Amino acid sequence: MLNALTKQLAVILMNDEIRVNCVCPGLIKTAFSKYIWNDEKIREREEKMMGIKRFGEPEEIANAVKFLLSDDASYVNG
Repeated sequence: MLNALTKQLAVILMNDEIRVNCVCPGLIKTAFSKYIWNDEKIREREEKMMGIKRFGEPEEIANAVKFLLSDDASYVNG
């Protein structure tokens, strides 16, 4: 639902030179998910289902957002 809303808003607002993007990370290694990555059995089960086979780091998401907010992403919309 969030992806569809993002794409629709991107189309609607592009004529006003407003870009709309969203970041939908998987499991990130934070205090919120600590019970998952701190338990070896649960962590291994979850990592098997992940495309990249590891938890993301908060800095990786921050860097993605930083890129989307920069002029380097001026052609990224939706």
